[in-house]
Amino acid sequence: PHAETDAERLQRLRSYLGQLQGKYTDKHPEVWRTKQAIAQLEAKGVTAGPTAAPGKVDGPSRGALAASLESQRLQAQIKQIDSNVEQLRQVQSALPAQIAQYQRWIDAAPIREAEWNSLTRDYSELRRHYDQLVSNNLQAQSAENLERNQRGSKFKIVDSARVADKPFKPNFLKILLVAVAGSLGISVGSVLLLDFVDTSFKDVGELEDYIGVAVVCAIPFVEKESETRRERLVFLISLMFICVYALSLMIALALMWHKGMIIV
Repeated sequence: PHAETDAERLQRLRSYLGQLQGKYTDKHPEVWRTKQAIAQLEAKGVTAGPTAAPGKVDGPSRGALAASLESQRLQAQIKQIDSNVEQLRQVQSALPAQIAQYQRWIDAAPIREAEWNSLTRDYSELRRHYDQLVSNNLQAQSAENLERNQRGSKFKIVDSARVADKPFKPNFLKILLVAVAGSLGISVGSVLLLDFVDTSFKDVGELEDYIGVAVVCAIPFVEKESETRRERLVFLISLMFICVYALSLMIALALMWHKGMIIV
């Protein structure tokens, strides 16, 4: 081994820079550092040519330089190969996980296909229903516009309206019969109620049964003339009221029948 000269170092750095630029860009730290070293040597005035005098050849120095450059090149290739091998090992270690992932995807393909078919079928049904609704809406709008445009047009009445001869309801005869039956029921019920409420004795037997003592004699009730007149007046007033009420009712029914409000 011999000491490396500046020219040999410059030649080696240029060769090394060519190898680096073949793999990296100019922004790589190693490329930048190599360029700085080359620039420093060139600033000193060092050239890559031989330093010996013309005609003289330093064989051992050139052989050692060539061997050193070849060794560096081989070491760089070895490092590159090791890096590639490491990358390939990493890729190989990741292959089982990728294979398992692909296998899971393949196994899930039938399920995804069934889900896709279900979604497609539902979408088709919803699409068909939507198209039907849109069609019905357009038909309704067309009919509305047609009716609005033809509102003022002339038309012919095929079957004119007819006045009913007899109303469907209310049935006056039924109402009248219900009223008569109700009035009779109220009158009979009121008489029975008054008789039930009245606690006076009607004959001697009721009095004997109530007090438990035999009646020796009974004095008949003798009405006075004033009482007789008062009862007669009350009777006449009641009779007149009933007659007036009945006459008013008949007149009202006759007027309603004449105006057509009541049809028998």
